[in-house]
Amino acid sequence: MANFLPVALNIKNKKILIIGGGNVAFKKVMILIRYTKNITIIAEKISEKLKKMCPYLCLREKRFENKDLEGYQIIYCCTNSKTLNKRMYNLAKKSGNFLVNVCDNKKDTDFISPAIFKYRNFSIAVTSDGFNVKRSIKIRDKIKEIWKDVFV
Repeated sequence: MANFLPVALNIKNKKILIIGGGNVAFKKVMILIRYTKNITIIAEKISEKLKKMCPYLCLREKRFENKDLEGYQIIYCCTNSKTLNKRMYNLAKKSGNFLVNVCDNKKDTDFISPAIFKYRNFSIAVTSDGFNVKRSIKIRDKIKEIWKDVFV
């Protein structure tokens, strides 16, 4: 069982790479874009939803190559292939000092993304250590509902 410590990372000037161009990548972008625009997506096929966000993202529609990891500090492996995600995780860990999130494997990941409620400089995060993501989202939504009047 992994022990995930809830922390708030300073991602200013950090380059973030998302490998994968589908729905999971889109969900990660929707969280990250509230904190940074320094996001690159690499995928053989990038969804139309992500392409519409192009002014805010660097999109590279191509096959992933090992050298694509160079220069990034935070990496999200969001492909629909568990094998490829695992390979990218292992490569990233061998290649340098990266924080790597593997979307489909909480065992082989450095961090997980909590459900976040953000308003101005307040961020409230709810996590189940990856065991019950839907419940974390429900709890986050309840917190948002309770606190919405406080933040108005």
